[in-house]
Amino acid sequence: MDVYKTVTATFSSIVQQTLTVNITGNGSVGFSPEKNTYNTDEVVTLTAVADEGFKFDGWSGDLSGNGESINITMDADKTATATFSVLIKYSLTIDALENGSVVLSPIDGTYNEGSVVSLSAIPDVGYQFDGWSGDLSGNVNPENITMNADKSVGATFSQSPVFQQSTSIDGIVSLEAENFDSNLSQGGFDWVSGVATSGYSGMSYMQTTPDIVTIINTGYETDAPRLNFGVNFIKKGTHYIWIRGNDTGGGANSVHVGLNGSGSSSSDRIEYTNSGNWEWSKSTMDGVVASIDIPSTSLHTLNVWMREDGAILDKIILTTNTNYTPTEMGPEESTKEIFSVVLSTEDILLNREEDNALMIYPNPFNSAIKVKYVLPESGHVAIKVVDLTGRSLVELFSGNMKSGEHSLEIKTLQLEHLTKGVYLLRISGAGLNKTTTIIKK
Repeated sequence: MDVYKTVTATFSSIVQQTLTVNITGNGSVGFSPEKNTYNTDEVVTLTAVADEGFKFDGWSGDLSGNGESINITMDADKTATATFSVLIKYSLTIDALENGSVVLSPIDGTYNEGSVVSLSAIPDVGYQFDGWSGDLSGNVNPENITMNADKSVGATFSQSPVFQQSTSIDGIVSLEAENFDSNLSQGGFDWVSGVATSGYSGMSYMQTTPDIVTIINTGYETDAPRLNFGVNFIKKGTHYIWIRGNDTGGGANSVHVGLNGSGSSSSDRIEYTNSGNWEWSKSTMDGVVASIDIPSTSLHTLNVWMREDGAILDKIILTTNTNYTPTEMGPEESTKEIFSVVLSTEDILLNREEDNALMIYPNPFNSAIKVKYVLPESGHVAIKVVDLTGRSLVELFSGNMKSGEHSLEIKTLQLEHLTKGVYLLRISGAGLNKTTTIIKK
């Protein structure tokens, strides 16, 4: 400071910009940061949120586009408009089907405009899926449909061969896992074909995916993927189950087996050892030999569900011989033939239980039938008709009954929508649990 100095500091006011947002329709807009005014060149994030039953269409004014979240730079006063409109919903109708069903995912009844719905055609046992009709075409299964209008879809099924039980003393049913009749994805899991692990029988093996270390012990009938095999059983009663599997050393080594869509405590949680090799097993995690009861000599559906994701299944064997043990890759696969119902006077006695606890007549039937049954105890009773996959078709009775002999006449109206074929009548409760075959001619 060799001389006196003068310094002047000059300040100017920061220009504040205003942001005005208008809303057309039903919805709201969030601001980040949320202030009354903004500094020049400050960046603000706007987020459009539609009310229930509405959708966001886009921005206008000093903004454009249809992204729900967008940035705006405040280099001047700005005005933006968020536009919302009524969310259009469309219905998806499945036409009346014969010999199969269609599973929708998601199952909503009505769908938002633009939604994608997956349709899976599930043939009844003894039938195959041929193709789609209506607003879908081709035979890709499963298939997706985009809901941009009300849609109606049909599925066509035709008769196909089913596995035949051997007439030998062992009563063998031998199934290659990859030769299933239908494959139902459930719970976000699937059975897929694989060939990476050598040593399998047949053309490939089946493996559950994705492998995310999931175990399903209960509720697997609806929460785990399922393989279905149609089998014409010529022997009824106890059948012992063998499975050929490989856990590839990862510990995924168990499945559930059931009949006609229902699990069984004697055949769930079947496991093979954690060896990393192919092997046969009839052991369950409950310490009993895996077995299943075949209620009648007729067409039934054998089901295999995932217990552990990543499990590999190569082959399944059923036998009436408790001493039978498969070796190497097991017996040749059972033959397949078209299942046909031979209607004769003997069929009328087809389902008379030896203890007379359940009798149905006439059987085969054209319209009405009469069911006679004996309840060991009083309690709630349910009587229904299901198809051979276990899918419920008609609930005939549900209520409380006293113990003793009962008779139920089923009217034509309750059964008229059933097509010609083989069904199961199931009665459960009050100490009586029986399933028997009925035939509509």
